[in-house]
Amino acid sequence: VKLTMLMDLKPGDVIPITISGDVPVMVGNNRLGCGTVGTSNGFAAIQLTSITRFDEGFAA
Repeated sequence: VKLTMLMDLKPGDVIPITISGDVPVMVGNNRLGCGTVGTSNGFAAIQLTSITRFDEGFAA
């Protein structure tokens, strides 16, 4: 993002970003799993690609 674009930002502006690959999906301080960022019906969304099992560190 260019500095001039940042200087002109107003409330409600959208900064487009590209995220490739899996990202961690967190619930509080616990890792739920991993997912791919995208959109669904015009809303930001994450498609889960893996889920951390409870015995692998997710606190119940």
